[in-house]
Amino acid sequence: MRATSRLMTAGALALVTAASAAGCGGNSAKGGVAGSTPQARFQNAMTALGHGSALTMTFKIDVTAAQAAAIDQATGSKSSPTTDQLISTASLTVSEKLTNGKSLDAQPVDASALQVDVAINVGGGPVVEIRYLGGTLYARLGTTEIAQIAGPKGAQTLSGLSAQIPPTLTWAHAALQGQWVSITLAQIKSLEAQLPGAKATPNAAQQQSFLAGLRAILARDVTVADSGTASDGSDHLVLSGNVRTLATDLEAAIGSLVPSASSALSKANPQRLPDKVLNIDAYVSNGIVSKMVFNAAQTLSATDQAKLHGQGIPIEVDFSQSAAAVQAPSATPIDLSQIFSLLGNLGRSSSSQPSSSSG
Repeated sequence: MRATSRLMTAGALALVTAASAAGCGGNSAKGGVAGSTPQARFQNAMTALGHGSALTMTFKIDVTAAQAAAIDQATGSKSSPTTDQLISTASLTVSEKLTNGKSLDAQPVDASALQVDVAINVGGGPVVEIRYLGGTLYARLGTTEIAQIAGPKGAQTLSGLSAQIPPTLTWAHAALQGQWVSITLAQIKSLEAQLPGAKATPNAAQQQSFLAGLRAILARDVTVADSGTASDGSDHLVLSGNVRTLATDLEAAIGSLVPSASSALSKANPQRLPDKVLNIDAYVSNGIVSKMVFNAAQTLSATDQAKLHGQGIPIEVDFSQSAAAVQAPSATPIDLSQIFSLLGNLGRSSSSQPSSSSG
C-alpha cells in the first residue's frame, strides 16, 4: 500500500506539474494548435492557455460519494460515509486575471492589474480561501467547513487556540472566527527580512527560468500519443512518463529555484518510487487544453483493479480561460509586530501541556 500511495502522489504531482508549467504560458507563437507531432500539439495547446487575460484551473477527484465508498471497499480503506461525501465535493480552484486586458504570458506582469483567487473547497464551501489584488493578500479560514470535516474536535481545537491568544491580537481572533484578514506585499517582504535564514522570494526572471525548466522536463521525460477524438469532440492525447525519472528531475528543478527546500525534497527520495510508467489523458478543445485526467486506479495492483470492476479513480484538472473578478473583502489587517508574540504564546502553551505518552 505504501508503494501505491507513492505512485498516486507522483501521478497527481505530474498532473499539477503539467498544469503549472504550461498553464503559465510561454513564448511560442499564438494561434491554433498546429504541430507535426502529438507532443508539439500538446505543448502548443497548453501554452495557448496563457495567451488569454484570465485562467481558472480546478483540481478535483471526479467521483460520487457512492463511487468513493466502492473504491474504499475495493482497496481495503476505512472511511465513513461522511468522508466519502466530503471527498466527492472536494476541489482546489486557482484563478488569475489581468484587469488591463493583457495576456497572462506577457512579461513583465503588471502586479497592479493582477487578481488571484485560490480556494480549497470541501462540502460546498471554502476551507481556505486566499485572494490577491492591489498589492494586498487576503485570507480566510472556513470555520464552518472545518467543523464539518473535523467534527466537534475541530471546533474544540479552534476554541482552544483562541483561548491562548491575548485579546489585543484582534486579527488572530478574527481569523479563528472565520473572518478575513489581510497583509500587504510590503509587509511580507519586511517579515522575510526579520526571519533568520529567510531567502528572498524568487524574482520574475528566476520564476520564468523555473517554468522553462519544467517545460523542458515535460518535453524530455513525457511522451505524447494521439488517441483520436473524444465523445465530446475534443482531441484526446495520452501523456506517458516514468514516475521515478520525472520525480527526480522535478526535485532538481524545485531545489534550484528554492534552495531551502532541497533538504525536505531529498528526504522524499524519488529513487524510492517504483520504476513505473503512468498515463495522463489530455483533451484539447478550441486550441487549448480543456481537461487533464490522471486515473489513479492504474497505480493499484491487478487484484485491486479487478475489484473496481472497471471503475476509475480520476484525479482531474479542468482549464478555462475565464475568471470572475476578485473583490477586496472587508478584512482585519495583520499586525506584524504581534506575530512573534503570537508564536511565543502558542509555543508556551504547547510546552505546558502534559505529556500524553504512557508507560
